[in-house]
Amino acid sequence: MLLAGYGEWGNYGLAYGYADYLCQKAGLDNGEKNPAVQDTGSLLTVSAPELYDLNLLCFDEKFVTSEDVEASKNNARLLVADYLSSHSEAEFLELLSASGTEEGMEQAKEAMEAFYTEKGVECDLTEIRYQLGGVAFDYGAACQYARFYIMKDWQDETWEENPMVSERFLHEDYEEVREFFECNSQQMRQYQEFFDFDSYNNDLPILFTNNTQIRGAGVSYYLCDKHTIHVKSVVDLMHEYIHSVTYGHIEWDTLWKIEGLAYYFSTQYNLYAYDYLNNTWNGESMKWVQEYIAAIGRPIDIQTDSHELSNILVHARGYKDPNSSYGAGASFIGYLAEQYGEQAVIAYICSDSEYNAEWCKSYEELVQDWNRYIEENYSQYSINAGQ
Repeated sequence: MLLAGYGEWGNYGLAYGYADYLCQKAGLDNGEKNPAVQDTGSLLTVSAPELYDLNLLCFDEKFVTSEDVEASKNNARLLVADYLSSHSEAEFLELLSASGTEEGMEQAKEAMEAFYTEKGVECDLTEIRYQLGGVAFDYGAACQYARFYIMKDWQDETWEENPMVSERFLHEDYEEVREFFECNSQQMRQYQEFFDFDSYNNDLPILFTNNTQIRGAGVSYYLCDKHTIHVKSVVDLMHEYIHSVTYGHIEWDTLWKIEGLAYYFSTQYNLYAYDYLNNTWNGESMKWVQEYIAAIGRPIDIQTDSHELSNILVHARGYKDPNSSYGAGASFIGYLAEQYGEQAVIAYICSDSEYNAEWCKSYEELVQDWNRYIEENYSQYSINAGQ
């Protein structure tokens, strides 16, 4: 009831501690004390600094031990009692309400940090907010840039090949959950700073779902009309996030601008994809990649070599049109970025004109330049990449 009344993303520990305070107050008013309340009078140690955060998952034994759950409950009671000893209930309710918002979270963090500092405890508080799941979802998490919803039966499509993803990824281990959302919050911030548009729509739901009713199994996608991302594998998340960031700034009917841009930039900040993609591309299934690896004399690194791979793929498959595939669009964008700089290319992609006055080039001329570049630099690769 407290969470419903003071914000769906309110800090769960603050709500729990206040609920306990109200129960004790009611009991004392009747000359009774709730026997279920175990009042230790002192802060209990938890197994990791981040569990002092008192968020929802700290109270769920699917994510932390029963000992940590009890310690978190005890600490929440003490924190709220301590705060109320020097503040009015009206001030506390203002803090609770603010704790689930971007603007007020810092205020709640400061109050919690002050309490822990007084007790001599080192904690690790986060800006990720949590809420209890509903019928379909285990739980929700929110940051400044998006809201994440984890379906109860969600399983990453690539978990067996991705060393950073477990079989029950995001369902069982709090440290794993917290690390993932904090990492992607940071990456989302980096992409927004990189593209540097005037504004973004951060009211973005991201659904971790295996629902196949819309586009089939194994496919992550961004629904522009609903401004929603559906994630089948965390490897794809940043690619789809780029779609959400650039939507409204580029023509949404041009493949090389839409998918080429997302393909080219998606490895820039994508920690949960690097190991998986490096293992995939360095495998033996694609002969044209193996020829490239033999030529450079080392395994590929998807962060530095993805543009080269797109170029080799374009040559091997004989693509002449940037709209031929995601890889062709990425190759074309990579060529333009090499010639004119990434920010200049982004500005060109976002423009309404196919002619670039600064470069004194039309789109057709740029495509011709790109075709010559591919032929001159990659003709030594003769493998057919039809597979």
